[in-house]
Amino acid sequence: MRSELDIYAEMTLKRGGVWYRLDEKNGFSVYKTQDKYIERNCTGYTAPVYQIFNADGKRVFASTSFTETMMKFRHLT
Repeated sequence: MRSELDIYAEMTLKRGGVWYRLDEKNGFSVYKTQDKYIERNCTGYTAPVYQIFNADGKRVFASTSFTETMMKFRHLT
């Protein structure tokens, strides 16, 4: 069975978005993700979403706030 991490990453990347791992520690990993869009022949990216996944690839947290996400990541790890 595929994890949420695999499914979300594949969906984002297939649409031309970006998926960056920022940190990994004690079975948790934190990512910065952005979807790609095209508007009036201009390509852009949505505001970043920061996501935390556990060792099983289940998403445990998501936010548009980098600070809030990293505080949660530190708390979990």
